Amino acid sequence: MSALTLERLALLSPLGLRFWDMGSNVQVDSGLLVSAWQVDRPDVVTEAGLNRAGIYYFPELPGLRQVGQLLQARREDPDEGNRPDFWERFWNELDQQVLPEYSIAVKDLSGRFLPFFFQTRLPVRNIFELDCLPSPVLSPPVLSPPGGSLQIVPLFSSPARRVAGGMAVMRGSLVDTGTGQPARYAWIEIRPEGMSSLYGFSDNNGQFLIIFDYPAPKDFGGDDMTAALPLYQHTWTVEIRAFYRRLDSPDICAMAGQNPATLWTEQAQTNPLSQVTLRYGQELVVRTRKDDSPTSAFLPVLLISPELSPP
Repeated sequence: MSALTLERLALLSPLGLRFWDMGSNVQVDSGLLVSAWQVDRPDVVTEAGLNRAGIYYFPELPGLRQVGQLLQARREDPDEGNRPDFWERFWNELDQQVLPEYSIAVKDLSGRFLPFFFQTRLPVRNIFELDCLPSPVLSPPVLSPPGGSLQIVPLFSSPARRVAGGMAVMRGSLVDTGTGQPARYAWIEIRPEGMSSLYGFSDNNGQFLIIFDYPAPKDFGGDDMTAALPLYQHTWTVEIRAFYRRLDSPDICAMAGQNPATLWTEQAQTNPLSQVTLRYGQELVVRTRKDDSPTSAFLPVLLISPELSPP
């Protein structure tokens, strides 16, 4: 009986989080500071632990007394405690209640990933998944179980992150045309040629970095390999979109839910920027040109206007 009780207690951790590096496409199981507090009690902060499976979890959190009382009452009820569907019935009853809301903050202690936070009601039944994000963000292509996918919380690269050799890199420094200030917390979507969409967001200084595998070479794999271009001469088109409405904090759900914005090809802001060219072995720094000439010099920044509004 005690072993069963211990098993049940372990399963009732109010929140478990699996973090995923969207650049390297691997689970992140070290180096993160994950904190939680009730939305109406920001002075009481609890830090997550880390289990052997690389899941960050909270064994308990302040404000969940009603959940504990419900669980204890069900355990002590002889008609409930030994039912095979004990947990299903318990969670179904919890679903009928208004559960307390918590803020969850994530910070990488080594600066590889951008900090952010989100809010959710706790406890949650399974490993947590951020359902406010576009579905491609939540579909890591490796390590997913048969017939399903991993529940993840994505991590997005910091502009200061070191990039491993052989990876494609896109970066930029966004400036808001309306304020002249860095466009912080803009949501960026790119679609390299022949690939699915990839995402990132800008930091407090308006800078963003997206790391990804190079697309497949377009002329490799044919019968006449002598006609193939050397790898270093390959180029690909990358579509780019931005979503931005001047947020004050890195709430990841708010960032992903922003309205479409306009990126500008040139300083006069007459031609929106929708695609750029990636070259093998070269970082792609996306910038606005001084004028509309294809040979014009670049500004050091990428201009952005919120909500498709002209300047």
